[in-house]
Amino acid sequence: MTSFVRRRTSFKRHLQLIELLKARPVKWRFIFTFPDLWGTRFLAPSTPEYKALNAPLAVWTDGRESRKLCPDYFNNDPDFAAYFRDRIVHARLKGAEPEDGDLIGFDFEPWGSSQFCVCDRCRAAYAKSRGLATVPTAAEATKDVHAWAAFRCDQTEASVAKICNAVREYNPKLLLADYDYIQFYGSKDEKVFYTGCAKNTRQDEKWFDRHICSYYHMVDRKSFLAISNNTAVLKKPYLPLGAVGGYGGGTHLGRGRSDGRGRNDGRTAGCRRGGVNRDFVRRRASRQDGVCGRTARCPRHL
Repeated sequence: MTSFVRRRTSFKRHLQLIELLKARPVKWRFIFTFPDLWGTRFLAPSTPEYKALNAPLAVWTDGRESRKLCPDYFNNDPDFAAYFRDRIVHARLKGAEPEDGDLIGFDFEPWGSSQFCVCDRCRAAYAKSRGLATVPTAAEATKDVHAWAAFRCDQTEASVAKICNAVREYNPKLLLADYDYIQFYGSKDEKVFYTGCAKNTRQDEKWFDRHICSYYHMVDRKSFLAISNNTAVLKKPYLPLGAVGGYGGGTHLGRGRSDGRGRNDGRTAGCRRGGVNRDFVRRRASRQDGVCGRTARCPRHL
């Protein structure tokens, strides 16, 4: 199991871990970190070239515009495709100067599956994928939460394919790794998860060479059960990262819970009321986590 340096690790231990990591044969280059996936702040939005695209923003179910791009636009607009390939992906790779065989890591966290994007073009794409005669309203489209989540996972896969293809166009000898979420594949929780985060690792793994998964919020026996489940289901090599100097947020020490749900130090990690993950209805309230502690609808974080 590889080592993951936590912020509470002592400085001496930190240096020891760095030396251990240096000795490993695999190079780690987390060049692409798109936790929003379609978040505009990763796309050089202040440049004239980006402004000229007049890229449409995603629309939330309450009618507000998001700070994210419309996923259908991200996946299918040819002008944006050229901009994204040349000005974002290839430019970052050129600056990083990766060598053949380097491992390029991706961190995709497309939260908010049930809440966006319900613009005209996304609802039309949803209707086409479902074989509907008419384009549904936002309320109609999202009523069947699991059908909508499956459509949103398809959008995520198309975006993943776009990014991975762009990297391979630059250098086909680079290895691509996905920073996965831990799942218990085949359980009902897997299906529920997609209603909150449109990321189906089994569906996306065809585009990657490796899986990387952090076990900093799942500990003890359950973490090993998860590793066993994940390695049995996924087809590509699986690299778990284990917390060394401390536990991450969402770990439930002293409560016999290690599944990333419930309370920890007065913080609420999520809500699964009614069989649907409510997209972190309450966000972490700790000031040290750098968030406001309000609900997931806080406009500062959407």
